[in-house]
Amino acid sequence: MMWTKTQGAEFTGRGATATKPWSHHVDMDGEDDSALDDGPDWYVREWGDRLGKKQAGLVSELNIHKNTAHRLWTGKQPYRRDFVNAISRWFNIEPYELLMPPDEAIALRRIRETAMQIAADERERLSGETPVKRAG
Repeated sequence: MMWTKTQGAEFTGRGATATKPWSHHVDMDGEDDSALDDGPDWYVREWGDRLGKKQAGLVSELNIHKNTAHRLWTGKQPYRRDFVNAISRWFNIEPYELLMPPDEAIALRRIRETAMQIAADERERLSGETPVKRAG
């Protein structure tokens, strides 16, 4: 949701008015940033689907209010650090991974693991040790 400042501390956006914005989408420079709003800010539902978690778990396991859980799951609730941290722990993923599609995050994990393996093999080669055969 994009917010634009009107008078004083009042903000308006898409038919709603608030005394102050509650999301990171505040239009601070007055420019039209609608082209940047092309998808979800975070991927709660996608990660939940990938990991076999249900929206009800947000309520039962994380004690998140039912309405808030629905807004989080459907992407209607902008992310906040406390939600990102709690939900990423629940999913057993890194917080930043919740901000990207699961396939992208998993691909980055594989790249990182491969880079770490290459670095370890190179350290072993340079130190003159016999490389240990790794499963994988």
